[in-house]
Amino acid sequence: MSAPPTEREVRSRFEEVLQQTTQDTTGDVTVQWGDADPEARPEGVSWDTDAGVLTYDVWDAQRRTLDAVNSGDNDIVAFLAGYGSGKTVFGARWLIKQALDHPGSRFLGMGIDFTKARDTTFRVLFEQLPGERTGIVTSSYNGPETSPIVADYNRQNHRLTLTNDTVVKLGSADRWNRYAGDEYGGVWLDEPSHYGEDLHDLLEMIGSRLRGVDGPKAQLWTLTGNGHNAAFDILERKQDSDGQPLGLNVEQVRASTLNNPFLDTGEKERFERQYGNTSREQQALYGGFATGSGDLL
Repeated sequence: MSAPPTEREVRSRFEEVLQQTTQDTTGDVTVQWGDADPEARPEGVSWDTDAGVLTYDVWDAQRRTLDAVNSGDNDIVAFLAGYGSGKTVFGARWLIKQALDHPGSRFLGMGIDFTKARDTTFRVLFEQLPGERTGIVTSSYNGPETSPIVADYNRQNHRLTLTNDTVVKLGSADRWNRYAGDEYGGVWLDEPSHYGEDLHDLLEMIGSRLRGVDGPKAQLWTLTGNGHNAAFDILERKQDSDGQPLGLNVEQVRASTLNNPFLDTGEKERFERQYGNTSREQQALYGGFATGSGDLL
């Protein structure tokens, strides 16, 4: 009769079974872009657990933005759109797709400052992960880790690690130099029109960091215009802080809030009542770079 297994052997076998179960459960995940169908998918997303297929819906302006990023011809692609146009959601989904498409890579997602990023940019990113309650982060609950594609979320270091070993660093523009020592396959900047003049320094840093790992080596910016500032200089004038040519290929895609199919008629009418025929119309509804007086730059 063979001797009963030791406690160490039992623990080792349990860990092997647990690891195998996790691998079988997560498997390879494919992200695809679908045509917007708000009636069938009000949230614009579907998750086929059995097939491991995550589908994000996009509408025409978002599709044109994807074409611009995927062309390989542009260093920066800006999705410049009005309030309620789904900018942050779109950027978050793009980042998740890049992270899943490039195993073992690293990507960077950034918000305005830590508080705003935590409450908007990071939260929206977590909500776009497949699974239930993924956007909830409390002292005792780590929502992102409930997603079948997430291996770990280190909230102290703001580091999301997927099951394919890709790491997504989550940062904020007010501490942009914290991320200068790493290398990234792609970068998403959310609302960079609010980053101030630091955006020029941040852009220079990013340009030297897009190397060493797999990815499109491109930047996606999702924003609404915010007057004559650094974002305007970069996107419209294509100039650096000294007024010199930027030396980067920049593509803008404009989108109107009123064309977002995921806003219902009542929401669109409210936006139009509030901002239409006002000094903020071009900015609020169409994402334009309006000055303080409301003039479109």
